[in-house]
Amino acid sequence: MAITISIPGASGYGLTDGTSDNEAASDVLYAAHLIAMNFPGNTPALAKHMGVSANTLKHKLNPNNETHHLTLREAVLMQRAAGSAGVLHAMARSLGYTCVPGSPDQWEGDPVEVTAHLQYCLGDFFKSFA
Repeated sequence: MAITISIPGASGYGLTDGTSDNEAASDVLYAAHLIAMNFPGNTPALAKHMGVSANTLKHKLNPNNETHHLTLREAVLMQRAAGSAGVLHAMARSLGYTCVPGSPDQWEGDPVEVTAHLQYCLGDFFKSFA
C-alpha cells in the first residue's frame, strides 16, 4: 500500500504564504466562479437552484464587475446548492488554514463527540503508515 501526501510549501504548515489581500480576494472570486461553471447547467441552473436571478449572479461572479458583489450568505447558499466548498477552501487557504469536513455533521450536536470522532479517524490514518 502506498500513500502520497503533498504539503504546498510553508503554508501547509500553517505559516503565512505572503498572499496579498487582493490575491486572496481574487482566489475566492475565482473559486466561486468555478463552482458556477462546474454546476450542471452552469450559472443559470445554479441561480435557479439558489432562488436568485441568473443575470445578477452572473454579474456577482464576474471579477471585472465593480458594482455587484457576492455576499457571504450567497456564497454559503451557492456552496450548499452546488455541494462544493471551493469558496470556503479558498478563504481558508488565503488565511493560512485548511478545512476538513466534520463527519458526521455535528452542526447542532456535541462538539466533544465530533472531536473524538476526528481523533479516531486520524488515528486510523496514521496507523496505516506504521
